[in-house]
Amino acid sequence: MNINSFVRSYTARNLNGEDFLEHVANLIERQLKEWDSVFEVIIKKFANYELIIKMNELSYCVDLSENELNYLQQKAPFALDQKVWEELQNQGLPIINGFGDYMDFVL
Repeated sequence: MNINSFVRSYTARNLNGEDFLEHVANLIERQLKEWDSVFEVIIKKFANYELIIKMNELSYCVDLSENELNYLQQKAPFALDQKVWEELQNQGLPIINGFGDYMDFVL
């Protein structure tokens, strides 16, 4: 998947935290579906945000507080993506390279 860094910068500056998280989650799901159509991304809001990635019976979870979400959004346009992908990698999600430039921006 390819991504436009100018549009991402604009999006990061102009969306509220929850909308930005939904935007990033949609991009993550699009990237995952390029690898395998069985992936599903779910966002849940409790005391913190929970980003759940499901692949058949496997699931991966990234927790984000509202403060952390806002900090990452303001830090850099791809900081939230980087945090999520690093957490997924640490939990054992295999990363596949060679599908556009999105992964180059985030890893």
